[in-house]
Amino acid sequence: AFDIYVNEEEFVSVFTKILNSNPELFYVKSECRRASAADGKLLYVEPQYFATGDELKAQKKEYESLVSEIMGQVNTSWSDLEKVLFVHDYLVKNFRYDPDYGISEENTVYDAYRFMKTGEGVCQAYTLLAIELFNRLGINSGAVASVEMAHAWNCVEIDGKWYHLDITWDDAMTQGNLDRFDDVLYSNFLCSDAAIKATGHYGWEADVLFDDRYDGLFLKKIDKRVDVAPLGESWYILVSGTENRVNGLVLGQIDFKNNTYNRLAFLPAVWYAWGSTTSYYPDNFSGIGSYADTLVISV
Repeated sequence: AFDIYVNEEEFVSVFTKILNSNPELFYVKSECRRASAADGKLLYVEPQYFATGDELKAQKKEYESLVSEIMGQVNTSWSDLEKVLFVHDYLVKNFRYDPDYGISEENTVYDAYRFMKTGEGVCQAYTLLAIELFNRLGINSGAVASVEMAHAWNCVEIDGKWYHLDITWDDAMTQGNLDRFDDVLYSNFLCSDAAIKATGHYGWEADVLFDDRYDGLFLKKIDKRVDVAPLGESWYILVSGTENRVNGLVLGQIDFKNNTYNRLAFLPAVWYAWGSTTSYYPDNFSGIGSYADTLVISV
């Protein structure tokens, strides 16, 4: 027999890492009852739970159902890059950052389960749900945290290389654009250390090295509103544009291999200012998606 000396600070660090890398433990609270000896040795630990018994069984069943619903939209033939793009865009378009964070701590959502149920949460909720989905997709991922920023985001592995992925900050609403619920940004998508620093991140600790392969991804270079969507094995893009002095939308098919997209059509379209037939926005708010094996564009 032997004793393992663990002080309270070490325990909290390990326990926090376990919760932040295992989203299926959504029912475990971050606080534990514990007691320490005079020398600092941890003597007693009792985890606390949000739910137990039949209530927990029902929540686990619902959790699995909610995750499966998302996973059912994934095409297994996609590359890991395409799967990561799907998770990134799906979370941005279908969830939003908690508008009451900092006001009502009691109702703040940190876990993946309540995030899926309510559609709202903070950065930890985005990060944990992404980890769950990546786990199901067979993609290595984890959480990156900055105590100085009071913020967390993902790291993800593609083809043996690791990248930063901050889905929370790529949600336009998180950046203060409250009227752009499903707008997707790509500034924090698959970044190197230098690229993620450039968007305002600092003070993180990570156990992996980050690659710069996707710092030049074409999606990051488009300075107009952009939307992308899969249809079968292909991905399509809709970009605000102008042709022959006519405002509209450029529809293209994405070519990930060559880091670009191929133009398919130009669709004249403008979004008029409310109550006007002459004044319109320089950008547009159209979207692209798929339904019943058909590409759908909202204008």
